[in-house]
Amino acid sequence: MKTPGEMLKWFLKNSVPVSKAKKMNPEELEGKFIIGEFIKRERAELVEELNKLIEEVSGGET
Repeated sequence: MKTPGEMLKWFLKNSVPVSKAKKMNPEELEGKFIIGEFIKRERAELVEELNKLIEEVSGGET
């Protein structure tokens, strides 16, 4: 790929959204890569977890 435009065209040609991939058979998906949100779950943010850890380690003396 010589230009960003060529790379973008390749990406669009070879990628398949998750919703569409669910309806395709393995032969259709061969050579493609699946894009999109695979798992959606709520998680605590890193800073929140670090603050909890600091609180535990310091014994509440912050």
